[in-house]
Amino acid sequence: MNAKFRVACAVFASLAVVGATIAALAGPVAASSSECETVCSLHIGHPSATATGAAELGLQFQSDVGGWIAGVCFWEAPTETGSHTVTLWDSTGTNVATATGAGTPGEEGCVDFNPPAPIAANTTYTASYTSNTAYDVEPGQFFSPLVVEPLSLPVDAGALGAPGSFPTSSSAGDGYGVDVAFLGTLTGTINDCLSTLTAPTSPSTGPGPGSAAVSWTAATSTPVGCIAGYVVTPFLNGAAQPPTLIPGLGTTTVISGLIDGDTYTFTIAAESGQSVGPASTPTEPVTVGTPTAATALKVTHVGNGAIRVAFHASHNNGAAITKYTATCKSAGGATRSKAGKRSPLTVTGLTIAKAYRCTITATNRRGNGPSSRRSAATTG
Repeated sequence: MNAKFRVACAVFASLAVVGATIAALAGPVAASSSECETVCSLHIGHPSATATGAAELGLQFQSDVGGWIAGVCFWEAPTETGSHTVTLWDSTGTNVATATGAGTPGEEGCVDFNPPAPIAANTTYTASYTSNTAYDVEPGQFFSPLVVEPLSLPVDAGALGAPGSFPTSSSAGDGYGVDVAFLGTLTGTINDCLSTLTAPTSPSTGPGPGSAAVSWTAATSTPVGCIAGYVVTPFLNGAAQPPTLIPGLGTTTVISGLIDGDTYTFTIAAESGQSVGPASTPTEPVTVGTPTAATALKVTHVGNGAIRVAFHASHNNGAAITKYTATCKSAGGATRSKAGKRSPLTVTGLTIAKAYRCTITATNRRGNGPSSRRSAATTG
């Protein structure tokens, strides 16, 4: 990892309030040059005392808006030497991002993530660094919640733990000189992660009430490890709607705020924190608010030219299901359907001795939901 992201002492000195305070000054500063991707966002002053021993020193925080953490800032104790590992943790103690770089004894230093780590709005994270032999501490710094928009800190925001572990405990509101570099935009940031991103594959979707579940197979990056999240874009009548950033490496999400009865498609693209890769092929159209696909189809031959199709009911997504339709198809026989209110449905008029595979579609007042998976082949 490079340590291109750093804060010049002169810049920080003009912003910081020395001692046990956080300056209620301007919010996070936009990226400005190749020598300073950003300045530390909270302007935490230099703690007043030094403690001995190695430890994991952290800061709990939230953001009102989604964005990126470019790196972790920390005041290095005057007696410290060597490099330090910085980490961004989620509220469960999962390591979201990590990097290693050198600090400057007695001064504030920063180590950047490569690429910047995406964070979600209104979600608690902890930023930390690992001290080697000593660390600075400010007694009672976080007795009260503090806000430097869009970031906010809870009471007892300081976090302390064993070196390399998720820091959770805080001693009487003490702070440890830890800060974060928040970016609301990636415009102007250094392209540290020069990556080639592929398009996600196998995109799929299913209806929900005022929403749609979207899934995909992960993209890849060259070099490996540059994917920071995904961008999901809905399309309504062929027109792109506002995209949603999905931080992290998950491959399924629920897109809300959609209109019941409208039909959407979706594309998914990987993002590296520096650029957005090519979009996937569109999903199949899905009508929001229609029933989900039926499951667990079981087909049984019940007579010459007749198949019974049993299934588990669909979720109606807020509008009563008016009918189910079983459709049975064969490569060389007649296609037949049967509608009814519930499982099972018996489809007749099939070509005798031909192999059929069947699907179920549920319907409510908003339209037809997606077809179920095809059943195993059964003779008509």
